[in-house]
Amino acid sequence: MERRSALFKAGEGLLAASLVAVLVSFFLTWWTIYWFVPPIVSSPPSTIDGFSGWGWLNVASWIVLVISLVRFSTAQIRRGFVTHLEAKVLAVMTVVGGTIQLSGSLLLLAGAPTTHDTVPGQYVNLGVGPDVAIACGVTIIASGILMLAVGQHRKLAQLLLANSDERALLPKRGGADA
Repeated sequence: MERRSALFKAGEGLLAASLVAVLVSFFLTWWTIYWFVPPIVSSPPSTIDGFSGWGWLNVASWIVLVISLVRFSTAQIRRGFVTHLEAKVLAVMTVVGGTIQLSGSLLLLAGAPTTHDTVPGQYVNLGVGPDVAIACGVTIIASGILMLAVGQHRKLAQLLLANSDERALLPKRGGADA
């Protein structure tokens, strides 16, 4: 049985807020392609959001992270406590999921047409979606690292306490090398 520390709870809150922001970023405009073909009337712009191409990697990562967080919270509510293993699994899943989410955002952004590569008569405008998704990916990774660091700090403290108790039980050595 393990009580979660305030830093671990902060990591959970940061993860939850980041997941909401990532969900919003899926619906934001990632880029818009405008076509200008004179003397013909220009066609309406094409907009791309987070639900295309490499963006589906982000969606899959988001689903896995939401399921992990819900399962962790459900265990906490049902039993009143979480095990060390459950906390560690959530922290590792958060780091891995955040890395996948960040990679998907960067790959989707890398696949975006740029104004330098476009055909004549085409203009590309990047939206705010990639910025939000990349910031959220970094935040998700940071929340996972925070949760992992709390667990490692607790293990180190237990190890140091155990070693100090063992040293107290050892007999005092006398002589010149004491």
